[in-house]
Amino acid sequence: MSFLIEYGNTILYTVIMAMISYIGLAVKNRITKWYKLLEEKEVAKTCVNAVNKIYKNKTDKERYNLALKNINILLKERNIKISELEAKLLISEVCKTMDCEGIENV
Repeated sequence: MSFLIEYGNTILYTVIMAMISYIGLAVKNRITKWYKLLEEKEVAKTCVNAVNKIYKNKTDKERYNLALKNINILLKERNIKISELEAKLLISEVCKTMDCEGIENV
């Protein structure tokens, strides 16, 4: 009983701080995932928009490949790892919301 009286507050503070740290870590992870997804979408939108405006004389397949290549380059510069399938899905998502002049059909 004297042990709890002497060290009870310290144990309680330690448990509370561990719980707060865990909650903080969980919140940080969620925010990081959300920010990464937001960054991916913005890069995809920028690349698809730029490719459509700059390379109007190229075929749809060439513009699609250019957009895919540029998305991978820009995300690699920002230390965001993305698979080719995810990049393709981002392009198709962007093309659904914008007028992509045929690039989405590739």
